Amino acid sequence: MPATIPAIIELQTQSAKEVVDITARVEALLDGTKGGSCLLYLRHTTAGLMVVTFETGVPEEVLMEFEGPRRRQIEMRLLAEA
Repeated sequence: MPATIPAIIELQTQSAKEVVDITARVEALLDGTKGGSCLLYLRHTTAGLMVVTFETGVPEEVLMEFEGPRRRQIEMRLLAEA
């Protein structure tokens, strides 16, 4: 019979809008497990959980999307001019 092992990951953010990579923390909790599944649950109503590639620039792009399409157009133009 499969075992359920609850664990808590707590973190402090530095700003109201922030992208935090928790991959290493989740992997550490799953270290040594074979098969199964992992359920991530957020207790805070204004928090969000996304599965994305954490390549250079991706967190910034995600935050720009929260700012809206006009903000993204301005940022993309500024990046192109740099």
